[in-house]
Amino acid sequence: MARKKVKLSWIQNDSARKTTLKKRRQGLKKKVQELGILCDIPTCCVIYGPNDTAPETWPSEKTALMSVIKRYIKTPEIEKTKKTMNQDGFLRTQIDKFTELKKKIERENEEAKLNTLLYQCIGGKSMEDLGKEETQNLTNLVDCKLLILRKKIESMRDSTSPITGKPIKNFVPGESSDTNREVADGTSMAIDIYDQTNEVMCPPPPATPILQPPTNYQDWMDYYYFRNQK
Repeated sequence: MARKKVKLSWIQNDSARKTTLKKRRQGLKKKVQELGILCDIPTCCVIYGPNDTAPETWPSEKTALMSVIKRYIKTPEIEKTKKTMNQDGFLRTQIDKFTELKKKIERENEEAKLNTLLYQCIGGKSMEDLGKEETQNLTNLVDCKLLILRKKIESMRDSTSPITGKPIKNFVPGESSDTNREVADGTSMAIDIYDQTNEVMCPPPPATPILQPPTNYQDWMDYYYFRNQK
């Protein structure tokens, strides 16, 4: 069974606070000792209690303790401050971390909403009810997707046909089926995607509520090619 998460706040009860200090102090000294053994590094800790006349230390042997402290003192100030962390600095670091995480989640949620809205508009939803900001954000999203598509088309021109294995250097989206078929095949003859006996085309991809299936041979070929490039 998992332990209950401890609430990090000041313990108001004096007796409970002293008991916690005693337990945690011993635990901290043990952890410092384990860290030194596991990583083979010199370690030390100095703990001042609220009513202690002298601090508790680890290692308890003064020579070993002072050796680590002197080494720390001799470290350049820049190196010390770079790896030094107090409670205030730790909390600020955590706040900055979760602030960035919050912004990231908000951006992802906004992008998801815009994508949903885009597909709804493609499916026939009217844009008359959209506000100015929504319309602008939707326009920016479409421009971004078009830019990605253009880059993918450019990369296609430097690749080879998935059917013939020959270079596709002059592929132009939107051109006639015969033109692009000739480019993909390198000849004016149709690619052997037909059944030579019955002259039956490959079955079209399934329709979706928004995007209808391609209506001719070359569109089917383009559909499968783009889908496989994702």
